[in-house]
Amino acid sequence: MATNAGRGFLHGSIVAVLIAGCAPHPPPSVEGRAEPAVAAFVPGTFAEATRDDLTVHRGAGDPTVVSTLFAGEWLMVVGAPTEIDGTAWLRIQYGGGGFGWIGVDPDDPPLEPAEPSCPEGPADRAIEVGEVVSLTIAERLSCFGDETLTLSPVTWRTLVSDSPYGGDPDWLADDAALNLYGRGGWEREESLPAHLDPDARIVLGDEAAWLSIRGRFDHPTAGSCRRDVDIRGMGIVDQDAFLADLAPMEREDGVLWCRQQFVVTDVAPIAAPPPLIDPVATPAGGAWRAMADAPILGRSQYGAAWTGSELVVWGGWATAGEATGHAFFAAADGAAYDPAADTWRAIAAAPIRGRTSPELAWTGRELLVIGGFDDAFAPLGDGAAYDPQTDTWRPIAPMPPEIAGGHATWTGSELIALSANGQFGAAYEPGADTWRALPVPPLPNDVWGAGMVWTGDEVIAIALPNGVSATAAGAAWDPATNEWHELPESPVVALNSGPPVWIGSELLIISRSLSTGPPEAVPPDTTYVSLYDPETERWRTAGVQDVYLPIGADTWTGELLITGDAAYDPAADEWLALPSRPPREGSTPVWSGEELLIWGGGGAGESMIHELDGFAYAPDER
Repeated sequence: MATNAGRGFLHGSIVAVLIAGCAPHPPPSVEGRAEPAVAAFVPGTFAEATRDDLTVHRGAGDPTVVSTLFAGEWLMVVGAPTEIDGTAWLRIQYGGGGFGWIGVDPDDPPLEPAEPSCPEGPADRAIEVGEVVSLTIAERLSCFGDETLTLSPVTWRTLVSDSPYGGDPDWLADDAALNLYGRGGWEREESLPAHLDPDARIVLGDEAAWLSIRGRFDHPTAGSCRRDVDIRGMGIVDQDAFLADLAPMEREDGVLWCRQQFVVTDVAPIAAPPPLIDPVATPAGGAWRAMADAPILGRSQYGAAWTGSELVVWGGWATAGEATGHAFFAAADGAAYDPAADTWRAIAAAPIRGRTSPELAWTGRELLVIGGFDDAFAPLGDGAAYDPQTDTWRPIAPMPPEIAGGHATWTGSELIALSANGQFGAAYEPGADTWRALPVPPLPNDVWGAGMVWTGDEVIAIALPNGVSATAAGAAWDPATNEWHELPESPVVALNSGPPVWIGSELLIISRSLSTGPPEAVPPDTTYVSLYDPETERWRTAGVQDVYLPIGADTWTGELLITGDAAYDPAADEWLALPSRPPREGSTPVWSGEELLIWGGGGAGESMIHELDGFAYAPDER
């Protein structure tokens, strides 16, 4: 794993200084008595969970669970151990920046120390936004400290938020004012939330412009930052008790949160970066058409599937409209679209609650909806089945809790689900409405993502380990023998890769190579395709392009793999340029057999405003 060598950062000292004053010092050890193992996890220590049922609690000794960590997930300790009835309680920051407490055995905590994976290279070089986004929130401050960074090239979008937070200074204590994106643009890249330093009097200009941005973490005002929360409208019955639970740690958490925010201090316009696809590349042909507006609220991160005659969309982050400040929530409704008639119909109410990123699978008779995440980003383990012929739902048996929030694929007879960390699998049989456990996949547990495909003979699971130099690992499950076997070492760069896609005879993954390997067979800083043939059990690379091509929601048409505004033709080993269309953020593309259907998502302008319409692309025959 790469460390911060080469940038001149000392992550331990930076975080120690950061935490100092925000947490009590650990008690001195008693002479003649060995310190418990948990004493090694002092404030500022990075660690990863070593088991899958590590619950995060609202307070030390509080039974209220706010999240659950899986093996391999990272956290940062922000407070010294507090012992209650023989359990050591650690104050931690986890995930996307949430705070909570974990209770552990003082002598055998389910944690192991971890080192931040900081970008390498000269400290004064321009940094890609993606290099920063690939780090956890805690790692960003640890790696960069208060150094002034130059991010380039950058484009941006204004954020519309109904955040309950404010404070002093309000511009820093509130949620970010804008999102920053790298050369892939806002539709194809994860964002870096940012604040504008009001003293710098920054004028960003048009959202379509490209910029070189200077800024920093650990802004000087962050040390005295105060975050306040307005809980009105949050549905909390006992508001006094809720606010009491937030104290006394809320102020300390707020200071740390403010230090971890990126603050823009200067901008300069620059020329547009090289296009995502070479302008001399062969046009793909075909054309886009507009889709009718749906009868449900606009949304992103919804589930979508093709039933053979309709596109069905359900769930997702929906926006309630301008009257509520574009507040967003996990939707519990859906609609079906008939592309032949260009018409929508609302579908019946589901017997499950709203969620984002649910897994959908068409069985040939029913649409299975499982998993996803609630409004608080907690994984959900229930599901339901929808019959489009009768417009009716039925609840289905809950999945094993270990795979809640994971991934799924349909084999033709069973739904195979895999946990988000790739360590647990289960199969659902719709006729019997039962789940059964699968053997443990031979995959690494220190992963940030996983995905699956069905080949017609076996399920292939791909796990994307953490670490800037890590390559993706794979395993295949044979339903005839109920056994997994490992795939050979892959050329897939784990931190810069899209989802696996089955293209008929091979598994395909789009990746971006690193500036310094891996993979050795691919030139650095290029986009390339990795293909795996299960018959020969061999990987190969193809489609190498010395340009920055999109990685995201990849869709196979039977001839082309479409991703963003580009398409890859495996038969010709050629990238093609699609006709232009209005961008959409957070949509779920689906292939109907004739058209690529893209509905909803965020349109041009403010990122939290979702659209009701969509676009359909029909490629030329090849």
